[in-house]
Amino acid sequence: MKDGLSALPLGGVGEIGMNLMVYECDGDMLIVDVGITFPDEYAPGADVVLPDIAYVRENIKRLKGIVITHAHEDHIGGLPYLWEDMQAPVYLTKFASHVLQSKLQQMGLENEVPVNVVKPGDRTKIGNFDIEYIDVTHSIPEGNAVAIRTKYGTIMHTGDYKLDPNPTLGNASNIKRLKEIGDEGVLVMLGDSTNIFKPKDSGSEGAVKESLDKVLAGRKNRVYFCTFASNVGRVKSALELAKKHNRKVALWGYSMKKMLGYARECGYIADDVFNNIIDPMEAMTLPRNQVLILVTGSQAEPRAALSKIANDEINLELTEGDTVLLSSKMIPGNERAIYNLINKLTKQGAEIVHEKSDFVHVSGHAAQDEIAEMYKLIRPEIAVPVHGEYAHLKAQAEFAKSLGVPKQFVIENGTRVYLGPDAPKAVKEEKYQFGRLYVDGLNILDEDKYILRERRQLSFHGMVMVTAAVDRESGELCDDVTIKSMGIVDHSLQPELIEDAIKEATEAAEAAIDKYGVDVNKIEEAMRIAVRRLFRVERGRKPSTIATVLEV
Repeated sequence: MKDGLSALPLGGVGEIGMNLMVYECDGDMLIVDVGITFPDEYAPGADVVLPDIAYVRENIKRLKGIVITHAHEDHIGGLPYLWEDMQAPVYLTKFASHVLQSKLQQMGLENEVPVNVVKPGDRTKIGNFDIEYIDVTHSIPEGNAVAIRTKYGTIMHTGDYKLDPNPTLGNASNIKRLKEIGDEGVLVMLGDSTNIFKPKDSGSEGAVKESLDKVLAGRKNRVYFCTFASNVGRVKSALELAKKHNRKVALWGYSMKKMLGYARECGYIADDVFNNIIDPMEAMTLPRNQVLILVTGSQAEPRAALSKIANDEINLELTEGDTVLLSSKMIPGNERAIYNLINKLTKQGAEIVHEKSDFVHVSGHAAQDEIAEMYKLIRPEIAVPVHGEYAHLKAQAEFAKSLGVPKQFVIENGTRVYLGPDAPKAVKEEKYQFGRLYVDGLNILDEDKYILRERRQLSFHGMVMVTAAVDRESGELCDDVTIKSMGIVDHSLQPELIEDAIKEATEAAEAAIDKYGVDVNKIEEAMRIAVRRLFRVERGRKPSTIATVLEV
């Protein structure tokens, strides 16, 4: 788009995660956030999922800058992976810069990415855009909304936010500045939709700290405190409460140690609180009522510390009377794994405290009352809900309409919203390329790549390998056909099925030799079809079948 103002989401709209928004103004392009999401069962073996940025790559000369709202993975995690295709100056606040620099170092990019650290309230000119960061509270330090001023009007990109009047870390949302920007006039607000179905407000982090204080009081054994490592405000509360209750703190979990290190470097954790942290091995020598262990793994991630404790994989044993405090949300889809983890911990004698039993967690996203307050502060002419699945977006659009916002657009990834100079419109028929890319070890694969299709096939149907040897002179099979399988049949329990498969493969090979002679390709294909057909009939599965014929 060469003239006018528009917004084009390539991720994070119609889904939660993988946020990437492309703004364009008179030919100049600005990206806000470059996030990731995590693969589901349809991408076995993939590490993370990225937005497809083919549109950005094709228009790279027009890209003037990349703005990062905050340091959560779904907003910052994709940048190192996609840097080669979107090289432009990066703008972000101090805490996010620490997180990004660590990621860049891991990929050998620390000297290649021009990082510009900005402060809330500063105005920065980026091509045809004038950006200003505004403090908003979230579940990680330095959440930010971004006001993007253009000659066509101001865009308010809220980022992830809540209007918590009593945060435990960092600044509260800058209500005064948000109202001032609203007073100046705002063309469009692209707002967080995550908690649009939650009535009232999202709850205060300060109130959670008060509740955690009561939970910890009177605990007579060791306490295992589990939360998201990125929720530094919650971690800070745990550290301060441990000190209040005369407990030393041990950290277990790489990400927990990293995030606390960044927080200390940014001045969010006081030295006297940080100095209460001891080595986990030292913690094992102290009386159990004098220790709090901060661990990762609130979503029952198999490689995280809490799962390893439950499975006796690390030297942090549980005993009768210990408390495991899960200070986090059970993310939809993870409930079964979390309850399996809770059962294992309970069998070892621990008392489990979680969001369903006690007030130990609040969301980092605005609920209905806060969303309404944001609309009243900003007073946009247009509402474009983002950061949510389609139902979330639709509900927020209707909510904005009920609050008097004149126009609302519900869009999806790949749909451009034209914002000026003409009357705003979203042309859903005008789709731009978007989709998912999968980080697979050292490679990045598109979602149609045959490698992922093959892995799905293997995970659902298993694999069978058929091998035969043929005398090239006589055309006879030299030995018995051999069958090996993975993930479809237990050879020791069902030997007769393997015997049947050998018989079918042998007969198919002999028939192919009679018809085509010693044609290796024909023989292999005949054996493959025969064995696959047998397993489909006998097991109801279509295994990946590889047939190999050796000429001797």
